[in-house]
Amino acid sequence: MRLKRKRAGRLIFLSGIFIASLIIFLGNKAVVKTSTDEYCASCHVHPHSTQSWKRSTHYDNPRGIQVHCVDCHLPPHGEGYLVEKAKTGLRDLWSNTFKDSASFNWEEKSQIDYAKGHAFEISCIHCHQNNYPLGLTEEGREAHLYYEQQASELHCINCHITVGHYDPDRLHAKNTSFGITETVETEIYTEPGGMNGFNDFTENIVGSAISFEMVAIPGGSFQMGSPENEPFRNADEGPV
Repeated sequence: MRLKRKRAGRLIFLSGIFIASLIIFLGNKAVVKTSTDEYCASCHVHPHSTQSWKRSTHYDNPRGIQVHCVDCHLPPHGEGYLVEKAKTGLRDLWSNTFKDSASFNWEEKSQIDYAKGHAFEISCIHCHQNNYPLGLTEEGREAHLYYEQQASELHCINCHITVGHYDPDRLHAKNTSFGITETVETEIYTEPGGMNGFNDFTENIVGSAISFEMVAIPGGSFQMGSPENEPFRNADEGPV
């Protein structure tokens, strides 16, 4: 009887290991299968998402590297990948089954405020770990420095929203005037400011745009030095 129980326990244990291994194996297969670009496109029926991706630098670039849907729209493995995959998968499946894609405002959904919720910054940083690579322009270095100083308020796609989905009508930038010196037309003075009596007046520096206010201070008498009975008086502070 004891031997039978021992064999039964061993069989249950081995069966448990086999079933668990099978679940892990099939689960991993399912994760891989549902992470392909083709599978993503089966729910994301709007064709311009795939077309704009294939025209972007995340698909076609000098290095020959292709960035896939899950690389941007899910966090990296070990950073909540499976949880976010389950959430977004169920949401997209529901939308594809019960909603009319023709009613979606794709223009609104392509804006930065909406896109921030569908592109994980941690995924950007996972691939782009060096913000100052060789060949980066001076404007790029200044922009990345500004990003690091304002990291709590900015997202990578504030400037780089077109790298994943190309838009010919949108510049690869958020603040297009960043780093540009603005020239403001100013008056160049040809005459000094006029003084009319004992009054405040504006003085001009001829040949420049510089001016400053002059304040009329009434004259009078004053004393230099410190009284002999002043505490902490130095010998060179007199006579008054």
